[in-house]
Amino acid sequence: MSISQIKKIILEDKKYIVSIVMLITILSIIYCYFIATPYFKSESSFYQKKTGGSFSGMNPAVGKLFEKQLGLGSNDKNFNIFIPDLIYKSDKIINAILNVKFPSSFSNEPLTLTEFWGLDKIEDINEQKFLLKEKLRKSINIGINDESQLITISCETEDSIISQMILNSLINEIKNFIIKSTSEHYKDLKNNISKKVDKYDSDLNKAYDDLLNHLNKYKVTEQSNDVIIEEKKLNDVVFMKRGLSQSQQIDYEKADNLEQDNTETLLMIQEPTRPPEQSWPKNILIIALSFISSLFGTIYFLVLKRKFG
Repeated sequence: MSISQIKKIILEDKKYIVSIVMLITILSIIYCYFIATPYFKSESSFYQKKTGGSFSGMNPAVGKLFEKQLGLGSNDKNFNIFIPDLIYKSDKIINAILNVKFPSSFSNEPLTLTEFWGLDKIEDINEQKFLLKEKLRKSINIGINDESQLITISCETEDSIISQMILNSLINEIKNFIIKSTSEHYKDLKNNISKKVDKYDSDLNKAYDDLLNHLNKYKVTEQSNDVIIEEKKLNDVVFMKRGLSQSQQIDYEKADNLEQDNTETLLMIQEPTRPPEQSWPKNILIIALSFISSLFGTIYFLVLKRKFG
């Protein structure tokens, strides 16, 4: 069908087209402003400071050599907390804010999330708690930039104040959890290392004694090739035992510092925002799309009807 024919159809049925487009546009306006529940999104972004695990503070090449030769792994197995798992795969953070009362735009009195979402009408407590957790998790979105590792977290609810307050509470609970878990982890690690320190010190002292006994046993002028080789072996043992002892001492001090410093924390880039306007529905966008789609849809329908009717 040619363009001139389409123009003719539009002119002939313009009243029908206008009425349909106006009806759909008016319905979309009614939906956006009177029916649809508005949602408000609060956002925050931060970096998560990591404490990398290593065999020791000694020379990396030497540390790796000891690990490889002696079958030792790192004392600290890269203790990292993956924040999305705290929200989506654990109840530790979620449970901490279930009974918190938040201010809102809907009430003069602070409300729990159960009251805010109307779930307090459910008599079964277990079902109520389950639905509350699911609804809370669905309101939270977490994104991590692959390159910069910047973490962006948002909370979207029916109230701008509630969205901001939930996000504030979540971030505070995440901080507290990370600090506590980090401290406990390095405390346990330090205690574990301390048990090895005495053993390696004892082994080093024994290696020194063996070397000293060997040197005292033979005069320099009387040393044969076998004696020289044995001395080299004992020197190698002393070197290795000294390296192991030093590495444990360094790891102990590192764990002690990390336990006290709580290095695993959040570096805030943007604090939770109070959304100035609703994030959904996008009124202008929905109305514009309704107008355009209804216009072209009606014309397309009339063209098909004229062609095959």
